[in-house]
Amino acid sequence: MNTDAGDHNSLMLKRKPLPRKPRKISRKPIKRSRFTEADLKRQWNVPVITQLRYKGLKGIMWYWTSVSVRQYDFLMYDGECIDMCGKRAENWWDFDCGHFIPAANCGSGLFFDRMNVHGQLKACNNPRFSPHSPIGYALGLDKRYGAGTAEALFKRKGKKTKEWSKEEYARQIKKLPAYITSLQ
Repeated sequence: MNTDAGDHNSLMLKRKPLPRKPRKISRKPIKRSRFTEADLKRQWNVPVITQLRYKGLKGIMWYWTSVSVRQYDFLMYDGECIDMCGKRAENWWDFDCGHFIPAANCGSGLFFDRMNVHGQLKACNNPRFSPHSPIGYALGLDKRYGAGTAEALFKRKGKKTKEWSKEEYARQIKKLPAYITSLQ
């Protein structure tokens, strides 16, 4: 009889696989090789939880420009909205920093230009809620700065300007009153 072969096959089927060696898991902290957005915010005194509208130093510049413009317009004009809606902001953070020439169309030459950005109530800064706001904005500009101000800005609309370098953004940020105040 062939009992040896049957026993041999049954032993092969019952054999357990060899145990594997456990993998060693490295517990070393992961090194970050790049500068993160949170690092950039910390470097420029922007709260880390703040959502920046733009990336990099342009976003930092916009943050500090927005704060500076809203604070200045609230104090100088007693919370009056630029677009002549007749409403007033109760605090500077109730304002948006609105563009007369829209940000998408103005190029970098007008984007941060102080004559193009002003404290504007949030409802007035949204074309869906107030489609006629640009008319009031133009009247408000002419009232604050003299006749022809809005027209002069409108003439500059199509002019191409070179995007700022990182060094230029850094120089401009350091000049903004709200950023200077944050360092104290």
